[in-house]
Amino acid sequence: MKKYLFEDEGKIKIQYLVDNKGKKTSVVLDIKVFEDLLEKFEDMYDIVYAENILQSKGRTYSLEEIEKEFKKKHCNRSRCKRTK
Repeated sequence: MKKYLFEDEGKIKIQYLVDNKGKKTSVVLDIKVFEDLLEKFEDMYDIVYAENILQSKGRTYSLEEIEKEFKKKHCNRSRCKRTK
């Protein structure tokens, strides 16, 4: 039978589910805490991903080059506005 065990880890209240022997089996987080942690994880992933791309020997493109190619492939004069 699982029961709840609470521990105050700084500002985050963490709730553990424990088994009959008191061994922690799961963690229950407030949804806001979970969303914040997920956002931080995604930000860290994006940084590592970008650093790997910059370190690769592949070709890089400026924003202007990407916009130009996008407009060439996906825009006609009636749908795209001119940029400065």
